Amino acid sequence: MRFRWKDYTHGHRVKTMTLPAAEFLRRFLLHVLPAGFVRIRHFGFLANRGRTAKLAQCRALLATPSPAPPDPPDSVAALMRRLTGVDIEACPVCRAGRLRTVTVFRPGHLPVPALDTS
Repeated sequence: MRFRWKDYTHGHRVKTMTLPAAEFLRRFLLHVLPAGFVRIRHFGFLANRGRTAKLAQCRALLATPSPAPPDPPDSVAALMRRLTGVDIEACPVCRAGRLRTVTVFRPGHLPVPALDTS
């Protein structure tokens, strides 16, 4: 089967390609979705609805144990210490004291100034 296509990498030139019928149908069917599907990668036992139960059933039928839960992620301070050897919680001036969070500001909100009562 021969068909024309536009090669965008070489100045939008129109070229001709010859493919066996089976390869043409395979490429064409990659773009066909079943009725009612929005994205083809989210169907069957990996669909969002009931995925946990369906994967558990697949594991039971295959006699495969469930994977171990992942380890909780490191804190930012522990990750920096492990990767760079820098302790970001140490005081940048004296290196003896520890920094701690006093307050957290939400994005777009200015802090309220403290009133001087003296």
